[in-house]
Amino acid sequence: MKLSHIAQALTLALVAVTAWLAYQAQKESASTTAKLEQFTQQQQKAITAQAEASAALIPGLATPLASPATAGSLPPLPQVTTPTPAAPTTAATKPEANPLDLVPPPLPGPMPAPGSAKKVEAPAPASPPAPAVASTPAPATSAPAGTPAAPPAPPSAGTAGGPAPALAPPPTAPLFTPLQRRIKDSPALAKVKEAVADQGFVTLDAGTKAGLKQGLKFDLRRDAAVVGRVTISVVEDSEAVADIDPRSVPAGMTVQAGDELISVVLDR
Repeated sequence: MKLSHIAQALTLALVAVTAWLAYQAQKESASTTAKLEQFTQQQQKAITAQAEASAALIPGLATPLASPATAGSLPPLPQVTTPTPAAPTTAATKPEANPLDLVPPPLPGPMPAPGSAKKVEAPAPASPPAPAVASTPAPATSAPAGTPAAPPAPPSAGTAGGPAPALAPPPTAPLFTPLQRRIKDSPALAKVKEAVADQGFVTLDAGTKAGLKQGLKFDLRRDAAVVGRVTISVVEDSEAVADIDPRSVPAGMTVQAGDELISVVLDR
């Protein structure tokens, strides 16, 4: 009893599914048919519009131009043959060469009779050359008595055979006065290592070993000039400190490192 009921239920379900599938297929077929009709109408409208455009572009055209979508190929265009113009025959056209025209034209003048030999004229003898006349130099015009002879022109500089231009004299050594020579020849006892101009003292690179003693006065030399006078204030074996006399420094000059310490040259 239960199996028959189950079979009937399955049969009813199968029939319901089949009916629903048939309904869906019919609905899809109707939708496809509607779309196809709409597409066909659009194609017809496009063909009509193209025909009207073709008639407007080419007046008198009985058959509208086929659309590439509807026609497999376009109708062949009429071929227009253009006649080739014949080459004009002008007088400048060169005719073909004739073998008879290759004979050279006759020479001008009367031809000698056959058998007669042409008389060959002998060349006229050449006239002897004129003798060469030796040219004598014109006599020099003598200047009147008492007129001094003009001096010869000096040769221009740079010409061949002329004297070489005078060379500039070599530079000479600067001349020193006796005092400058004395300052320059004085032996250096020490050198300034550091100059402290604002405090008025210098440090020297020599001390008691070079004969420096406290209280001694020395001059500071630069080249051939005295730039100041110092007094030894502190002295050691190899170093010393000296005070600068501000009155001894010339105007516009200052004591610098590298100035040499020499004996007093001129008392001030």
